[in-house]
Amino acid sequence: MLENNASQLPAPAVVLEFHYRPKNAARPHDERENTDFFEWLPGSFIPIPAVDDSVSYKSWKQTGPGDMDGEDIVVMRKVASRHFYIYQNRMVAYVVVTDLSSKEAAGRVKE
Repeated sequence: MLENNASQLPAPAVVLEFHYRPKNAARPHDERENTDFFEWLPGSFIPIPAVDDSVSYKSWKQTGPGDMDGEDIVVMRKVASRHFYIYQNRMVAYVVVTDLSSKEAAGRVKE
């Protein structure tokens, strides 16, 4: 007789990617916006933001014509949707983010 041992399976490693969707765009950018690589080991607590949460992270701002002309900046975005891709021993959480108005951003954080 087969036994359900789903709880015995090893926990997957988790990767978190933020993909920016500009205002009025039909879909987000293909490349991830966060410059830091977020990966958690199996069994770790994973803080995956929910829809309508706000998040801040490092991003790259282009400042000139060359690929290396830019700087790391911290952006604050609002979570629009999430998609989880699970394969083998890894799970990727794709988090689509949009802009926050300055008024909404001010109401979400305490300085």
